[in-house]
Amino acid sequence: MLRKLPFILPFLAPLLAQPFDLALAPPRLELLLPPGETVQAEVEVSSERKVEVSVRAVGFRLGEDGSLLLEEEGSLCPHLSGYPEALRLEPGERARLTLQVQLPEGAEGTLWCGLLFQGAPIQGRDERGLRVSFLPRILLAVYATPQGRGNPALRVVGMGRGGKEYQVLVENPGNVLLRPSGRLFLYDREGRPVGEVEVEAFPLLPRGRRLLTLPLPVEGGGKALLLLEHAWGRVVAEGVW
Repeated sequence: MLRKLPFILPFLAPLLAQPFDLALAPPRLELLLPPGETVQAEVEVSSERKVEVSVRAVGFRLGEDGSLLLEEEGSLCPHLSGYPEALRLEPGERARLTLQVQLPEGAEGTLWCGLLFQGAPIQGRDERGLRVSFLPRILLAVYATPQGRGNPALRVVGMGRGGKEYQVLVENPGNVLLRPSGRLFLYDREGRPVGEVEVEAFPLLPRGRRLLTLPLPVEGGGKALLLLEHAWGRVVAEGVW
C-alpha cells in the first residue's frame, strides 16, 4: 500500500522545519559492499531546539515528479539495525547513531530503506488565520548495492517541448540506484548552438521513472541534444524544441 505524504526532506527542511529543527548528517547513506558482509555507518542527529521523535524503518519509492511515496516495507529494512525506537535531544545536543547494514548472500542490485524520524503534531495558523497542523518528519534514505552484482541502465523514453519548458522522461530499467546529471544543448534550425541548460543530479531508483521539466533560455526552435551521465556510463538522446 502506498501513501503520498508531506515530508521534511533534507533539501526541503528550511520550508517547514523551523518548529522541528532536526538535522541529519549525512543526509543519506549510499553503500557499496560485498554480499553477506555487515558494515557500520554513523549518522549524526542534531537540533537547536528540544525535540522528541520516534524512529522507524519504512519502505519508499519516488514518483515521476520526484515526490516521496511511502511503502509498508523496504527491501533493505529487514537488514538494517542499530537505530533506537525513540530519540530525545536537548537544545544544541547531537546524537550519533551507529547503523548496521548487512546484505544477504543472494542480493542482486540496490536494496533500500528509509529511517523515518517523526515528531509530535505541530499546531499553528496559516496566512488567513486558520488553524492548521502538520506532522513534522524527516527521512534518512539508506541504499546498499552489492559489488559486482549490478546491472546499471538508463533510457530516455521521450523528450519534447511543453510550452515555454522542455520535458524529458527518463527511466531506470536496471537494478541499481542512479544519480544522472548532464546538460541539454539547443541548436537552431541551421544547426548553430543557441543555448544550453544544466540538468542537476537526481535520484532514479531501479525500475523507476522521472519526468524532468527544464527551462528554455531562448525562443525559437530546432534540434535538442541531451547528455546524461552517471557512475556507470552515459546516454545521449536527440529531439526537437
